[in-house]
Amino acid sequence: MFRSHLQAFQSQFNPLLAEFLDRQTSNLPGGSDLSQQLVAQVKDLTLRGGKRLRPALLYCTYIGITDLNPQLALQAGLACELMESSLLIHDDIMDQDQLRRGGPTVHQALAEQTESQQLGGSLAILAGNLCAFWGLNALLDLDTQDHTKQSLIKLYSNIMLDECLGQSLDLELSHANDWPDEQTILQMYEYKTARYTTQFPAQLGLTLAQAPRQYQTAFDQIGLDLGLAFQIQDDLIGVFGNSEQTGKSTSSDLESGKKTLLLNKALKLAPPKDKEEMLHILNQKPIKQTQADQMRSLLEASGARTYCHNLAQNLLTKAQEKIIELDLRKEGKAFLLGLSDYLLNRKS
Repeated sequence: MFRSHLQAFQSQFNPLLAEFLDRQTSNLPGGSDLSQQLVAQVKDLTLRGGKRLRPALLYCTYIGITDLNPQLALQAGLACELMESSLLIHDDIMDQDQLRRGGPTVHQALAEQTESQQLGGSLAILAGNLCAFWGLNALLDLDTQDHTKQSLIKLYSNIMLDECLGQSLDLELSHANDWPDEQTILQMYEYKTARYTTQFPAQLGLTLAQAPRQYQTAFDQIGLDLGLAFQIQDDLIGVFGNSEQTGKSTSSDLESGKKTLLLNKALKLAPPKDKEEMLHILNQKPIKQTQADQMRSLLEASGARTYCHNLAQNLLTKAQEKIIELDLRKEGKAFLLGLSDYLLNRKS
């Protein structure tokens, strides 16, 4: 049932996104071949795949409060999608990933086109910046009151600042010799993922709908719980998922040195011999397929996979209980509950 609702949303949203990107591109001053390649890669990534979960969350939060102007919520969702493109492009550069959404990452595609890894990376940084500013343009284009628009832009700015902090913490943990505690990892997940994936779209929807303050407070916690569950599930998909479904390598998280909750818990739960073997595999660059398969077996045997799944499920249950308690319009509440289930049960 929810999948059909999500597909119906996507069928409305995707043409708006394509039209917006065409309009932004046409407004750019005439540039060089390189700038045209840069813009083409931005459009390709943004339109290639993508489940549109963040704009969908904004939309269903909005219609949970009011049905006054759903089109406005659809248009505001453009900011969520462009923010995501910006963050994905920069994240792929930092992680040196080669695949995203079933195709080359932007920095890799530009490196191949220019025959220069350095130039491709530099252009990709600009591509990420371009997406971020286009996201702001999407909010500025909204036909809404100035004070509402100012609140939306403030939300956007604050989330991008939080992302910088979350990404820097992720980098710090990845390059540290010691493994952090669980609370530190969850804090990094909050700033790097939950803030922009679930809290930001919900707060945009509530602001557009002019929802009372108690809804914003409630959705801060709902968004945090859903965002943490989303990232924990992302960790599981990143290691145990199907690369054909995810569009990226299932060994990239292992090779990148990321201090995920899954790996952290496995190293704490595993017997000394298994822990030693896991650390040995994690130090290999690149990790062979046989080693990745062995790592998955060790993670499973340690109980870390079950622990992470149960934690994500508990967070989801907490969020859904709060959604059920809220006085929301039926259509919006059903969409929110379906979307929250989908966040945890997705395969990519």
